[in-house]
Amino acid sequence: MKIKNGFVVRKVGDMNVAVPLGSNTADFNGMIKLNDTGVFIWEKLCDNTSFEELVRLVAAEYEVDEDTVREDCENFIKQLSQGGFLEGVTITEQLASDGFFVGPSMGISMYPMLKTGKTTIVVSAIGDKQPKKNDVLLYKVGEKYILHRLLAVEGDFYIIRGDNCYVKERVEKDSIIGILTEYHRGNKKIVCDGFRWRSYARAVHFFYPVRFCYHKFKDLIKKVVGKA
Repeated sequence: MKIKNGFVVRKVGDMNVAVPLGSNTADFNGMIKLNDTGVFIWEKLCDNTSFEELVRLVAAEYEVDEDTVREDCENFIKQLSQGGFLEGVTITEQLASDGFFVGPSMGISMYPMLKTGKTTIVVSAIGDKQPKKNDVLLYKVGEKYILHRLLAVEGDFYIIRGDNCYVKERVEKDSIIGILTEYHRGNKKIVCDGFRWRSYARAVHFFYPVRFCYHKFKDLIKKVVGKA
């Protein structure tokens, strides 16, 4: 019995959260929280431990009788076997129930900061937080969740744009449901605050005109080549 490749446990505050990476992100609909026992079982399953051996190891580690451990292990494995972990739990519901969401980044609108299948994001519920310029905010359009950067405030609207996008959006303040607080790339954790984070955001804005002109130039070349 072995957990398939492409899943990783991230430490978020005092909590352990299992999330997928790579191709597994396509089937992912939620996150699973692990206590210390859950992390222990997870690590043993990653080592291809048999079920009976797993029961014996957990019982010995936590000094619990094997009958009790067997039932708990069965329930835990059953939960893991349900494709997508907590299938049917939306990001909105997760933010409402736990106050945060941990999962894989999807799409290319925040590239190169967030890379599909390679970056794990941690989003906190917006609550009473007052977003600052350059914060990355989460909102929903139809069934699609979007993480884009805050550029400015205009009355009841936020002016937002993805780092890899070329069109600004006007999003109602009440539509914002979360704010990016940190992200993980491999074993590296990046907290979305402080001097280095703000410096990166300023660099994104500074080089935007260059990227915009390059984007338009590429479009022009494609049109010319297409007509030819």
